[in-house]
Amino acid sequence: MLSWPRQDTTSCSLKTSMCDCSTLGSRLEIACLFHADVPALESDHETRLDTMSDPWLSIPLADYEGHMGADNVQQLSALSGLFKRALDVCLPDSVAILGIAGGNGLEHANPATIKRIVGLDINPGYLDEVRRRFVTHPNLELHCVDLSHEKLRVAPVALVHAALFFEHAGLGRALDNALSLVTRGGTLSVVLQLPGRDQQNVTTTSYPSMQTLARNFSLVDVPRFRALLEKQGFRLLNEELRPMPTGKMLWLGIFSASPLGPE
Repeated sequence: MLSWPRQDTTSCSLKTSMCDCSTLGSRLEIACLFHADVPALESDHETRLDTMSDPWLSIPLADYEGHMGADNVQQLSALSGLFKRALDVCLPDSVAILGIAGGNGLEHANPATIKRIVGLDINPGYLDEVRRRFVTHPNLELHCVDLSHEKLRVAPVALVHAALFFEHAGLGRALDNALSLVTRGGTLSVVLQLPGRDQQNVTTTSYPSMQTLARNFSLVDVPRFRALLEKQGFRLLNEELRPMPTGKMLWLGIFSASPLGPE
């Protein structure tokens, strides 16, 4: 049994997923680049306008990936490895990635065995890059959505993966949407950052745009998170700690949805 340090459990409200971008020339109720048959969310005008101020919309993908791969962060490869670990443990035939960004780790999702790959993010530019990088994936389905403020309407999948997502999106609507994406008897894999001694939640690197996220970044308490999921019928199947060279620690938890729960 792993034991966890005490930490601030305040949830933040950063909107990490709906896009309503005039830069694309038209309002996007949903941006499914493949297999777009149904609306992805239920929305209202006020929320869509508020989403436009989300800092994730102004951070270039090169800044995000440069920051995550910087020598004093080194999380890009670790997160890719943890996604692979979740795939190896769960062996899903369909998967959804919350906050997919540029598709880090998506190369581990074998389209020959995973028949549906769903990526969700707030930034349409990120999704365009995922489509470009993984053009050979025939089963790719991309949605530009606000997971922390909108009710998602996407068909469930066998595995939902959320890595360093709830620290930005909070444990309200974003968590509800994540759980709603898990099919009956499916799994949810979550990567959380644990608190470190004398360390910033958002490390300073040569990419200052990333510091715009610091105000809305809040660590998630692991025992509290487990308790929330248990109340929703999700049982912890597996947990692992991944120490980082920088001194930070990542936690991977894999939860199983009750086979009697709603789809």
